Amino acid sequence: MNNNIRERKNAMNSQSPRQGHSLPRTTEDDKLKRSSRARSGGQRKTYFMVPLLTMMLVVLIFAGLEFFPRPTTSTSSLTQSQSQHEMAQTTRSKKKILGKPASDIDSNANNANANGNAKIGLSQHEKKVLRKPASADINSSNANANANGKTIRKLSENVDFHSNYDKIHCLVQNKDKSEICRPDILGEFLEEGAAALIHAPLKSIPLKRRIPGSLANNDTYIQEQRDISPSNGTATALVEYNPSLVALYENTEKGIVPALETELLDYITGRYIDDFLDEEADRVMYIRTQRSTNHHACGVNMRKIHKTIAEQCFVAISLLDKDLQAIPDAELVVNMDWYIINRHVRFDHQRYRSDYGAYNCQINDVALIAQRSTKTNSKKDQLFLLFSGESQSQMIPIDLRRTLHSADNGDGWNTKIKNAPLPASDLANEKALYGEGLQMRFLDNLIRSGKVKTINKVLHQEAFLDWRKNYHILEATDGSTWFEISPLRDHETRPINFFHHKFETSADLNYFPNSTIYVASKRSGVKRRTYEGQTTHSWYRSEPRYSSLSLKNEDIQRGGIKFRGTACCADINFNGEQVKVGLTHTVTKERAYLHAFYAFQPFPPFKIVALSGYFCLGGMKSEDIGYDDHWMSQRVIDVESELAQMIVKGETYNCPKVTFASGINEMIDSRSNIIISYGVGDCYSRSIVVSKKKIEILLSGKMDKMSTQK
Repeated sequence: MNNNIRERKNAMNSQSPRQGHSLPRTTEDDKLKRSSRARSGGQRKTYFMVPLLTMMLVVLIFAGLEFFPRPTTSTSSLTQSQSQHEMAQTTRSKKKILGKPASDIDSNANNANANGNAKIGLSQHEKKVLRKPASADINSSNANANANGKTIRKLSENVDFHSNYDKIHCLVQNKDKSEICRPDILGEFLEEGAAALIHAPLKSIPLKRRIPGSLANNDTYIQEQRDISPSNGTATALVEYNPSLVALYENTEKGIVPALETELLDYITGRYIDDFLDEEADRVMYIRTQRSTNHHACGVNMRKIHKTIAEQCFVAISLLDKDLQAIPDAELVVNMDWYIINRHVRFDHQRYRSDYGAYNCQINDVALIAQRSTKTNSKKDQLFLLFSGESQSQMIPIDLRRTLHSADNGDGWNTKIKNAPLPASDLANEKALYGEGLQMRFLDNLIRSGKVKTINKVLHQEAFLDWRKNYHILEATDGSTWFEISPLRDHETRPINFFHHKFETSADLNYFPNSTIYVASKRSGVKRRTYEGQTTHSWYRSEPRYSSLSLKNEDIQRGGIKFRGTACCADINFNGEQVKVGLTHTVTKERAYLHAFYAFQPFPPFKIVALSGYFCLGGMKSEDIGYDDHWMSQRVIDVESELAQMIVKGETYNCPKVTFASGINEMIDSRSNIIISYGVGDCYSRSIVVSKKKIEILLSGKMDKMSTQK
């Protein structure tokens, strides 16, 4: 070690000239010569002492600043070149000086002395109160820098639901329904005055797997980054889209209350350990889930399936604050295909090569939900990951915990899942894991052994939900939970069970008690299912209350379904009745995605009461929060890309042709606003905050005698 230090010093000396001379190298001969000169009384030149004294003075000054900090010291003075991890460590090592100005601390001490309560030093509680969380300054400064001081919450306070009235004559002055409400006009009305945010690319994914903004218009480069060797896809570029949110708190008449059971909430926010102060834990408001993958459409004609390079589909989980800004060092990017399939079983890659090209992701669309798993607990105490493969959907319970540092063990993690967390050592594996500050774990025996062909035969049958995808979980007014199969025209739901005293193996999963699933072989072609308690409400009208774009079966994607599931649910007041609202979508034969709101009663059989006209969601705009932080803001949209204008039945509409509304939530601390989160062009994530009044307008087709949303 001493030799290494000496070599580095020598290298620095050789490159650091001072006043035309090089600093002398320290060798054994030099030491002898110097000591000899000192003994013989040799004189040094006086100008050599000037810089030496100067250096000593600087050292003394900095030492004084360390012991006597200036009142203005705060974490905001940390330079952006420091990593967030270094910021957190620096802040924690200076608990006493980063909370309040020194003058305030002295003032508090003087007051205590005056009251006869003088103390020597500060208690742990006082240190926590005085200390200002490092992440608060870091995150808020980034948000302000990225959006010129705008925040999603500040903008949402001024959502103007009266705007754009003059542009929607189809609702205002169209009692005979002669004018059709275009999807882009309804979309513009919904978004007019709304607060909008572009979700920034995850910081835990290395830059080598990102597309820089300077190359945003280089389609050749973007295509190459998706097809780059090796064949397992570990060097390809990743992008995030299709976000959804889990709100950790809910709005009530009495204010904001936790939506989760206390222990689960503490694990997620970090409150369970002393490493995080209450202020830091309180900043966590949402869990965001996205798809992070090399299967994207950011370039031109990129919907083609890989022929030589394997797809990689990660589940990207992040903690967000009230402004939907990411909490520093609190994200996890997990390749569930790797952990559930490729690491454990012999996957029949040859079959996939012959039929589809290289390996395709088996776990694609994902959503995180929180549910009650204990009958005696009125709060949600367990997270579940719902995901879809090629032909069916499954769901598994998972644990998520915030940590200060990545760790392999699950010490002190007392939940119904007992398996070890995903090992931090996998962070070096490009196939498996990225991130810092979050731990995840799930069941022990999800995997069936042996050679398998698809995920249908990988997971045990207990995790099975149904064939196809895009399903929702509903909560009725009596607290019961239901699995929504089809939004329209037959609104099919069945009770789903999350209750169990443990989740150690797949045998502990019992989503549909007293139900039987028969899956016959391909020869017989029989697939029979029997479910207890399934309800169906037929709503044959399936039309809005005003004229809008109408689609027939021949207008939709081949093999597709009209009014497919998308996102659910939020509570609104519709015509004086409390209802639940979800989003449905239809894909046209031109592969254009059209959305619609649907409203239904919050109790079985969940009667449909209203449907909006088709609308389309907008792409990123220069005024969006986070616009400048996303590389796609530098791209000029090509007419052949998934981000180009929508064309349906020969008509062009002013919105991207591919958007997917993957999340709908009531905004925390704002009972009048809804957050709609969606992916744009299979390329990036966007969220908008819209007024409940506007949703009611699109459902009813009326703008007079509107009910007050509370």
